[in-house]
Amino acid sequence: MTYTLENPLQSKHDNCLYAPEMSRVFSVKTLKEHPAEFHIEATDIERAALATRFHVSAIHSLKGSFKIYRKNGLIKVKGSLEAQLDQTCVVTLNSFKVAIVDDFNLVFDPSTTWDDFCLDETFFSDGPEPIINNQLDIGELLAQQLSLGINPYPRSPGANLAEAIKGINVSNVKVITEATQANSPFAVLKELGESA
Repeated sequence: MTYTLENPLQSKHDNCLYAPEMSRVFSVKTLKEHPAEFHIEATDIERAALATRFHVSAIHSLKGSFKIYRKNGLIKVKGSLEAQLDQTCVVTLNSFKVAIVDDFNLVFDPSTTWDDFCLDETFFSDGPEPIINNQLDIGELLAQQLSLGINPYPRSPGANLAEAIKGINVSNVKVITEATQANSPFAVLKELGESA
């Protein structure tokens, strides 16, 4: 059986409009006894938008594979992703290439309503995630899984902090720090406390 994806998704609720940078929507209503399988790839525009969202220099490629099936009333997703991107080293401030390869398994509950999504105190537990309006956006799922694989404090191979700080004039840093502290609101509070 052949399943189809819709693109893009705009979810509207309470006058809020959210359009994911990469959207590939699958309606779980159409899911029968046979699993749905998809292979998706981000476009140039989507990769640029995701690079901005995730604060990386560039995303050169982003591909994902999905197998979606029903089991015990739940929607299960087996997926994998491959990405090539550039990040800025926190030590050297130079850009370097990063490869991310990951497999993931997700579980969703199609019976969840919008009120359940907003009000259920157990939403952030390890239980099934909600599906709103029977729509599963595997493009956004791929983006979320990519975000989990991105190191927020990346270091390029061989980056050495001791080498990077060589040549920094520590006395200048101290002067700047003291000047900043003197002009801070806390300095005024300190003076008030001393005069009391």
